[in-house]
Amino acid sequence: MTIRSARGDSYVMANYISICLDPAIWIWLTSLPKESITSWGDLNRKLIEIFQATCNRPGNHFDLTRIK
Repeated sequence: MTIRSARGDSYVMANYISICLDPAIWIWLTSLPKESITSWGDLNRKLIEIFQATCNRPGNHFDLTRIK
């Protein structure tokens, strides 16, 4: 979002992404087959697909009520 507000385009974002990502995510991203991601939407979907399993989530309604 910041890049777009500064009138940057997809090429600027592609060059800047390595600075923004956690090293583990960068390793995962660079290990993907060439052209397996063809858009920012593809990248978004793949990141969610791969890394959402690593997030801790509340198990049930009771767990949700305990969040402060």
